[in-house]
Amino acid sequence: MERVNEIINLLLSHNDYLTTNEIAEQLKVSNKTIRNEFDKVEEILTQYNLILDRKPGSGVSVIGDELDIISLKEVVKHIKSVVPYSSEERKNYILNRLFKDNSNLIIRQLATELYVSKSTIHKDLLLVEEWLNDFDLKLIKKTNSGIGIEGKEQNWRNAFISLLSSLNDDENKEIIENDFTNINSRLDHNVLVKLNSINQLNYYIIEKILLEAEEDLKYDFSDEAFINLMIHIALSIKRIGTKGNSYITENHIGPLRDKKEYEVAESIVMKINKYFKIELPKYEIYYITVHILGSKQYSHLNKESYPTQLDKEFSQNRVLNHEDYKEDLSVIIANEIIDIIEGYLGICLQEDKQFKNALIIHLKPTVNRIKYGLTLRNPITDDIEENYPEAYGIAWLSNTIFKKYFGKVISREEIGYLALHIAAALERNRKPLKVLVVCSSGIGTSQLLALKLKRHFSDLQVLDVISTLSIKKMNLEGVDLIISTVYTGVRIPEVRISPLLSERDIRKLEIAINSLKIKSSNLDRNSIINEEFIELNAEYNTKEELIRSICKKLKEANYVSDGFEESILMREERFTTEVGSGVAVPHGAFDYVNTPIMIYIKLKEAIKWKEELVDKVLLFCAREKDTAKFIKFFRNFYNVIETDDEKRKLESFRDKRELKNYLEDIFYDN
Repeated sequence: MERVNEIINLLLSHNDYLTTNEIAEQLKVSNKTIRNEFDKVEEILTQYNLILDRKPGSGVSVIGDELDIISLKEVVKHIKSVVPYSSEERKNYILNRLFKDNSNLIIRQLATELYVSKSTIHKDLLLVEEWLNDFDLKLIKKTNSGIGIEGKEQNWRNAFISLLSSLNDDENKEIIENDFTNINSRLDHNVLVKLNSINQLNYYIIEKILLEAEEDLKYDFSDEAFINLMIHIALSIKRIGTKGNSYITENHIGPLRDKKEYEVAESIVMKINKYFKIELPKYEIYYITVHILGSKQYSHLNKESYPTQLDKEFSQNRVLNHEDYKEDLSVIIANEIIDIIEGYLGICLQEDKQFKNALIIHLKPTVNRIKYGLTLRNPITDDIEENYPEAYGIAWLSNTIFKKYFGKVISREEIGYLALHIAAALERNRKPLKVLVVCSSGIGTSQLLALKLKRHFSDLQVLDVISTLSIKKMNLEGVDLIISTVYTGVRIPEVRISPLLSERDIRKLEIAINSLKIKSSNLDRNSIINEEFIELNAEYNTKEELIRSICKKLKEANYVSDGFEESILMREERFTTEVGSGVAVPHGAFDYVNTPIMIYIKLKEAIKWKEELVDKVLLFCAREKDTAKFIKFFRNFYNVIETDDEKRKLESFRDKRELKNYLEDIFYDN
């Protein structure tokens, strides 16, 4: 925003029009940079009843009442760095003041600081309230005593840390400028800016204390976890003497006393007290303990023995239920996530030790974060969802597990990190593309070409090396790609290359292989949901009766082949497909699906599925390549039924065609 302020200052100091080039030269930036800032300039001018007049050939100028121009000049003159001009920036400014100041804020005082009217501040406070609600905090407004924040101490801290994380670097620097750095420290300049915005302390001492804690714990915190722990300690010191509602009792602390993390947290608090000559409350030991328990970490244990130990632990506890082995819920959840992956994708991951180990290690702090109400930032959640839709969808489906054990679902950020582990496992277990090598040269050249292909492309399975004459007689079922030195004319993806496999050929193959891997199904909007397979007010007594009835209709219509019904029932025996909110999503094996389709059944009376009553059934007939789209549809559908208005709308349909159109809109919503 500093550049915007400079542009406004420049325009106000000139009565005539200024060209973009003239402004750019003055501020030593490009013309494009200046043009990009004009929208922000206009937003600010509008608040002062002024207009940014853009005249082709002449440039830009500020137009408006002289008194309004004088008023804005006064604002600019008094602001050395940046004024929070936009409503979003003012919201962040007010939130930052509320968290930093122990006393209540007066609205009149805020209006003066921000050079806006009290009515504008009242509008900004609506945004502040909305933001605080996400953390179960309340904005308290008291006549003559101003505004403040009320709520549980843990929620207060989670909210402040989230605010600090959301501010960009420029905003953090506006809060306070840091004037020292240490080249050997894990704390870079931007981190120190954030920390100093909380409290002016010698953070290198706190860093040293945490490094000693890592030695005691025999594992290192991830950089993100290390910084979050630093922020937490800075908040702890800042909150001394405040009336924050900690709600921490012996019932909270008791189960943690025997843990190594509690012992280390005690040591941290003792060292902090000694160095800074303060007395942190005893409940801070609890907060630091749970923060450590919920932190991502890297083990100091021998890298060879640690996975082996986890394998042993995993196999020993596959037979144990939650009650038998409460202390290792992460192992149980890992088992159930693997069941979901195998059930929905048909991929066997029981022997993928690398995935099991990584999943358990990831879930241990995840379980603690859920248990103790800790939040986790994931700045790449949107990228993960976009680039790994299949893995993200499976991670989202695993929410049924977390809801079962904790009574609540995990956040999008947690889903994103879980999806990365699943994506890695799917990539490792991806079936190789089955290829035929067709060569018009001799056998020797053909075999040499096949060997070169295997050396360059480990994800190819060369089924055979044949001649152009032989391909006309071959059964090509199951062949994904033909690599040929001549044109074959068959209806299978084909790449033509030279017998010597040049660098150009390798690049052509890489493009073709990647295209086949990411190729998603092109599902026809008019066929994926069929009115004949929508049932309203259906009457079934059991899930088995429902499944058998639907599968019979599907087989008669040639959507599925023999074995589909049995594959659904086998999966139902292995793990439940009920997902909460009265919904079940049974599905069969890919191998028995001829044509993809989705069946929707609304029951007149709910039936017992496995553990819950179900009155809405989505039965998926999907091929392997359709999976990501079906899972995305289900996520969209579930979000709909979690919204009261949309749920009422869904249940109000009496006409199958209207319901079909409604479901199609959900299915094809991108």
